[in-house]
Amino acid sequence: VSGEQLLQIINNILDSGKVEISSLEINPVRCRIDTYLENFWVIASSLIKSKGLYGELIIDSKFPKYIQIDQLRVTQILMNLVGNAIKFT
Repeated sequence: VSGEQLLQIINNILDSGKVEISSLEINPVRCRIDTYLENFWVIASSLIKSKGLYGELIIDSKFPKYIQIDQLRVTQILMNLVGNAIKFT
């Protein structure tokens, strides 16, 4: 997990530079959202637990099964949200 976290940090740094020079690429693909979120939650929950906190992943049954997203970018956004939630809790 720590290797994935380090890679995420590096990607965030590189992407912030790309945004500044307007060369950030978005690559949306169709994915099954429950599988994507469950995979994301493996990483996020380990961060949450490492800080002595508790979190739970709940996917509403009304949410579509498939969506089209750029998985890398959405993961970056979600990791930033989780990181900020941990930091300010």
